[in-house]
Amino acid sequence: MNWPIRVSNLAQLIGCGGSWVMQAIHPEAPDAINQAAAEGTAAHEAAALVLKGEAPDAMGFIGWTASNGVQLDRSLCEAAAMYVRDVQRIAAEGGTLHVEESIEVIPDVLGGTPDAWHHFGSKITIWDFKSGHNSVEAYENWQLLGYLMGILRKMGINGLQDGFIRVDLRIVQPRARHRLGSVRSWTFVADAARGYFNVIADTCSKVLLAESTTRTGSHCLYCSARANCEAATKAAGAALEFIGSTSSIPLEPEAAAYELELLERAIEAAKTRRGGLLEVVEHSIRSGKQIAQFVLEPKYGRDSWSVPDENLFIMGDALGVDLRNTKPITPTQAIAAGMSPDVVNTIRDRKASGFELVRADASTAKQIFGSN
Repeated sequence: MNWPIRVSNLAQLIGCGGSWVMQAIHPEAPDAINQAAAEGTAAHEAAALVLKGEAPDAMGFIGWTASNGVQLDRSLCEAAAMYVRDVQRIAAEGGTLHVEESIEVIPDVLGGTPDAWHHFGSKITIWDFKSGHNSVEAYENWQLLGYLMGILRKMGINGLQDGFIRVDLRIVQPRARHRLGSVRSWTFVADAARGYFNVIADTCSKVLLAESTTRTGSHCLYCSARANCEAATKAAGAALEFIGSTSSIPLEPEAAAYELELLERAIEAAKTRRGGLLEVVEHSIRSGKQIAQFVLEPKYGRDSWSVPDENLFIMGDALGVDLRNTKPITPTQAIAAGMSPDVVNTIRDRKASGFELVRADASTAKQIFGSN
């Protein structure tokens, strides 16, 4: 069904309700190329085929061309394999697994298609497979909460029953470095989500009535109207440099931390604005317009061989060069290949290379020390 609002857009709309109208005015260019999104679609297609029993193993899709024309490489297949293994591990407990099935959340208004969800007894598990490199949190993930809202509605679970339903919202994101690992989980009792459901319903109502305003934030990164948005322009402008005197200003640690947080936000706003302007300029050049300051140059990935492995090894042997890689695969690759994560974790070693200053937030604390 073609709902006016998709669950996948909830995080952006809750952060900036006005973006719904703005993106309708400034949609993605017809010839826009989003390689990351295309790769994600291809990886999801391969993973779904395995979970539906139409293919034996995600690693067997290396070199396979998906329906959108993207050819899967080893990295994408390893990511899909980790997601598949996490789903299969929980689904093996029993119950019913649903893969790529559309869910209506608010009739005729909001809906979407979860990557996978599982129901067994009093527990509901929902997955969102992310193949990109920008970290996504499981805690307070609006997309997963939207799917949960629709699943509870589909199952007929009301406000009297949801206090007995356990929920596990899971993000599987193998290609992003995250302090909590590649698989992140947020667990709680379903009645704890009522407040989130109210926010979702209120946001959708305001969006459709065009009562929302624009507001900048991390959600701007995925907005097609970011280059035309007044709020984004002002936020980026606030990050531009100022000229002052050479006098020294005493700086206490608390003041330094406060200013550092402001600068982090300013950098994020500038990155968002830069991304939008890059899209505008690139589209103009692709359309044939010449812009003095910029040109389009081809971008190349890592070198790879153009012949099958066996042919390559035969050629190397004939020339006296051993082209086989004799180094052990990585722990992540071992899990993707079928080795038990419990076994891998007993012999895995990750040496600290130093310390990195990160902002403490509710997401980190809740996931480390327990959400409920």
